[in-house]
Amino acid sequence: MKKIFLGEKNFHEIHENLSGISKAINSFKDNMPIDYSEDDRRYEGVFGDYEFFLPEKVVDFTEFGREFRNCVGSYTRTVIKKDRLIVIARHKDTKKLKLCIEISGEKKCLYKRR
Repeated sequence: MKKIFLGEKNFHEIHENLSGISKAINSFKDNMPIDYSEDDRRYEGVFGDYEFFLPEKVVDFTEFGREFRNCVGSYTRTVIKKDRLIVIARHKDTKKLKLCIEISGEKKCLYKRR
C-alpha cells in the first residue's frame, strides 16, 4: 500500500482520526434521548398481556427494526420531527417484542412480529 503524506501525517492516520471522531459522534447520536410530549405518552401502559411503550433513544429504533425485520430503524428522524410516532408492544411477562405500531396523522399501521 502506497502512503500518501499530507504534511506530517499520512492518509491512513488522518482516516483513522476522522473515523474515531465519526464513531464518537454516532455514539452520541445513538444514545440521544427522544423527547415525547405528555400527549405522546398516553399510548404507553399495560393492556392485557402487553406493555406498550415509546422507544427512548435513537439506537432503540435500529434494534427494534432488526428484531421486527422491518424498516422502523429508518423512522428516527421523522419521530424526532414529530411527523410520526412509533409505539412498541411487548409481552408483559416474557418481554418479547410483539407489535410495532406507526401513528402518522390519520394513518395508523400495525406490524406484527413473525
